[in-house]
Amino acid sequence: MSAQGTPAPRMAAVIPTFRRPASLLRALESLRHQTLEDFSVLVVDNAAQAEVAALVREFAATAPMPVRYVAQPVPGLHSARNLALRVAGADVLAFTDDDATFEPGWLAVHQRAFAADPGLGAAGGPVLPVFEAPPPDWLTRRLAGQREFPVLSLVQPLGADIRGPEAPVYGVNMAVRRELAVALGGFHPECFGAVWLGDGETGLMRKLAGAGHGLAALAGAVVHHHIPPERMTPVYFCRRMANQGAADVYTDFHRALPGRARLLRHAGGLALRHWRTWARAWLLRGRTGPGELDTQMAAAATLARLGYVLRLTWDARLRALVRRDNWMDDDPAGPGGEARP
Repeated sequence: MSAQGTPAPRMAAVIPTFRRPASLLRALESLRHQTLEDFSVLVVDNAAQAEVAALVREFAATAPMPVRYVAQPVPGLHSARNLALRVAGADVLAFTDDDATFEPGWLAVHQRAFAADPGLGAAGGPVLPVFEAPPPDWLTRRLAGQREFPVLSLVQPLGADIRGPEAPVYGVNMAVRRELAVALGGFHPECFGAVWLGDGETGLMRKLAGAGHGLAALAGAVVHHHIPPERMTPVYFCRRMANQGAADVYTDFHRALPGRARLLRHAGGLALRHWRTWARAWLLRGRTGPGELDTQMAAAATLARLGYVLRLTWDARLRALVRRDNWMDDDPAGPGGEARP
């Protein structure tokens, strides 16, 4: 029971996974040690693999909490998360990733916060790195003194809870009041396989805050994010920034999509403003010195913005998807897993 005498919200940990059975098992094993006694686990398999289904069944046979497996063959992390919103029975869903492990009090801290504050819509917390190889010096320098590091979804330890729309909430540590997320149309999918679309959990946080629901980052709700060597490279950093650039276009135009003529003018303006950065980035590719990687990342983001804007000028299907706000009314894919409006 909460301090006000209302029942504590039912909790479920949701783990979307995609072809990483060993990593998934590590995450599941970590959940055995939660101090919260009453919670469930939902694994959403975005590859619908028999091997993963068998792994989850084997784990569930000895787990101290209920564990459920569901397959979501529609590609995309947020297709998996939206399916969880549809099928999970809990009041609060604590979303994470299959490359995470958890402090024992992770779920208990989230449950107490949601029980104490009926106006809380979503909450995050610290996301600390576990480097699977020694990080290069250039990465160590970039991390120094940064409270947040979005490229690797990291949030440094917090001295106290943070409340308000600026609270850092990343998908690897994101508890959401399920009925609110459903009522607001769920997550705007980031991508369908290789086809980039929307702004994912960032968009949902904006919708929650815009509807008057509270956001928080809870100092005691700690997740560890395992970082493999392939994510500690300039190539990975630029790819993440390219994705961000595309998501930013979606955010800009989701509510009011311009006509084709205005989009073409917008594309031309992007090219005029950024062509020098693109040229410099080509000359600097692979370098990690001061300012050199920043130039490459900025080029990746703005080139992705340009590509997305150009696609919007001629792709009627993409235009319809950008306008769409409710992703809970039906499955967003047709035959073959292709996104449809």
